[in-house]
Amino acid sequence: MNIVDVSQDMLEKVIDYSFEVNSLNTSRVRGISKDYQVFKNNFEKYLKNKEDRILLLKDNERFLGVLLLGVEESEKYIEAIGVFTKEEYSSVFSIFMEYLKKHYKGYQFDIAYPKENIQAINTLKSVATKCEVTQYEFEVRPEYFPNIELSGNIVPLEEKHYEAVRKLHDGTFKEVYWTADRLFQTKRFDVFVALRNDEVVGEIVTSNSKMKFENIFFISTDKDYRRQGIATGLSAMAVTHCFNKGKERVMLQVDEDNTANCVLVESLGFMEIDTNVSFSVNKI
Repeated sequence: MNIVDVSQDMLEKVIDYSFEVNSLNTSRVRGISKDYQVFKNNFEKYLKNKEDRILLLKDNERFLGVLLLGVEESEKYIEAIGVFTKEEYSSVFSIFMEYLKKHYKGYQFDIAYPKENIQAINTLKSVATKCEVTQYEFEVRPEYFPNIELSGNIVPLEEKHYEAVRKLHDGTFKEVYWTADRLFQTKRFDVFVALRNDEVVGEIVTSNSKMKFENIFFISTDKDYRRQGIATGLSAMAVTHCFNKGKERVMLQVDEDNTANCVLVESLGFMEIDTNVSFSVNKI
């Protein structure tokens, strides 16, 4: 058995194998469309990005598993889209993990699976340092997004906001990889802040990708300014920003016990499409 990088001449067979695996609820991965053309486009974009990897585990010419990786080398960060396999999941995942330990030692590793993929979830419980964060996945498309008047008090992040955002973000989202300082240093995200009397009272983060969709992360409001519509305004601005870039949909995750945020995003036209379980390994 060996692991190889997928090349252009192998890509079609790898896509077909992975698509077949992903067509079953019990083996699918998170955030990958069941539409074949969209699925194929996702793989092609990963192949074109010089840092991202499509890894194939095979035994001679027999496919045993495919691992799709989003890699940020400068941040020492890996997001695994998932392992596609028809074999026993834990064995295939263990082989891929040994490979990652060798080539990405010290990297943060994040992965999530739909709740139906019991094999993957049970395996990850045994290896993750932070696990079992269950979240609802929501999606909104332009035709379902209500026409909302945007506030002039929500603006793109500037360097003058760094200190206040650092205090708000790191105080709200403890023990996460994407600290405020990491957000400041990468082009992977766009950050917006809500201001009151020129003071930062809220933040929101969107992905900045080449995909046809974007994700929203890290919605937070200063505790003294909650229940004043700030989170709603931030969310509306973030969605509008994504659609203005020509994106076809916007997605976000809400912790299953956060009823208030579920109500908020549903008021903006978001619909629940999945329930995922997230895992992290602090340093491979």
